Amino acid sequence: MKHLLILSFFALLGYSTIAQTVDFTVPKSAVLKKDADFVKYESDIMKCIDWFEATPQSVDPKKRKSANSFFIAWLSGTSKVRVEINEKVVSFANQQPELLVYFMAGWVKYALLNQDIDITNVESTYEGLLFALKYYEKGNDVKRNKDVDALVKKMNNNELLPYVEKLVK
Repeated sequence: MKHLLILSFFALLGYSTIAQTVDFTVPKSAVLKKDADFVKYESDIMKCIDWFEATPQSVDPKKRKSANSFFIAWLSGTSKVRVEINEKVVSFANQQPELLVYFMAGWVKYALLNQDIDITNVESTYEGLLFALKYYEKGNDVKRNKDVDALVKKMNNNELLPYVEKLVK
């Protein structure tokens, strides 16, 4: 009986993880013209980011393409968040462009969750990089890269923030 209970727990845990990957639906005809339009879709953007985080690259490529387009369209027009791409920080983007979307997603998530406080460029850069590296570290069908592996090592050794502070001034 105890084994059945434990098995049921892990089955439910696995189901909830799978459910997270299908919880987001890309808005079909999002109108993104006025500031109010962008505010209206903030909750969808947060769900999109959560879907990115929970979903391996190979799952539902059509939905991923639509989600990427929605995310980039929103980010390109919103006045609330401005992501700064520091080439020194995201030097991996040439070899792993998919991780750049995760960097931007982490930045946006951090900015939207902390709208009530002034956040620094260092904090946002760190949170974006952390988001991308955690996604990479989980596997998620992302090809391995020695430069990104070195950043993951910094992350795991609590050396990522000082690294970002040096690069972002």
